[in-house]
Amino acid sequence: MINIGDYIAMRLTGRKSPLLDESIAASFGGYIIESENFAWEKLKKAGIETEFYPEISRSGEPFGFYKGIPTGCALGDNQASFYCIMDKPEEQININVGTGSQVVIFDERCIYNEKIDVRPFFKKGKLYVGASVNGGKTYERLASFFEETVYEFTGMKINAFEKMNIIGSQNTRSTLVINPCLYGSRGRRDEYGKIENLTPENFHPSDFIRAYVRGMAEELYQLYMDFPEEIREGRREIVASGNGIRKNRLMAEAVAERFHMQLHFIDIEEEAAAGAAKAALDRYAKLT
Repeated sequence: MINIGDYIAMRLTGRKSPLLDESIAASFGGYIIESENFAWEKLKKAGIETEFYPEISRSGEPFGFYKGIPTGCALGDNQASFYCIMDKPEEQININVGTGSQVVIFDERCIYNEKIDVRPFFKKGKLYVGASVNGGKTYERLASFFEETVYEFTGMKINAFEKMNIIGSQNTRSTLVINPCLYGSRGRRDEYGKIENLTPENFHPSDFIRAYVRGMAEELYQLYMDFPEEIREGRREIVASGNGIRKNRLMAEAVAERFHMQLHFIDIEEEAAAGAAKAALDRYAKLT
């Protein structure tokens, strides 16, 4: 059993057996963070053939060498992205909006909570992750609705995204409330989106756009509030990532407003790729 990243590393280095970083191991299922190992006995009782599980990297050694260059194990994209963008992880929150969305914070402690994921973070501590299935693709559906409406009435094909930013910016005080959970909610499969407080005064495209991004920000905030209180202490700013928020200034404004924190981006857009490269450099620079 092997993930695609480590398979590529095997082909590059000629290694015959996979080697697994713990940031990927946790995604295989059955991984225990405290022991830094799989729960072998429980996996066997579940009928899983554990002999197919790969070896876990223990000492941070490289996967192998490609033309004399040390090549590392594949890393979890969430951990790699976080490693790239956070310079004060004890004080910051990462909001990532791609196809879905995530709230991520770092702490050295391991405090479990049934509502969130706790992931290993390169021997430095733990990442606490609240994940939503709603994100950029949810906002994309609103754009598609406007595009479809225009086409049905006029036969014209438009790109609605930039115009939505302009229209939404013109309305900052809408009383409309939208919960845009089009794809459901983790842990509550039968809960979907809804519209509330609809009146003649707020029945306008600008209200729908502004309420929509506020609803997306509200879901992220509620995910954050599910984190243990002691883990949330001392958080002062948001570092945002992912094109779903980087290219949607209304979403960025809504998140900053709901969290009551300043929000900023770093100059690097491909955060996970850059973080993987940074982690490899930090680990293996002495071997080059």
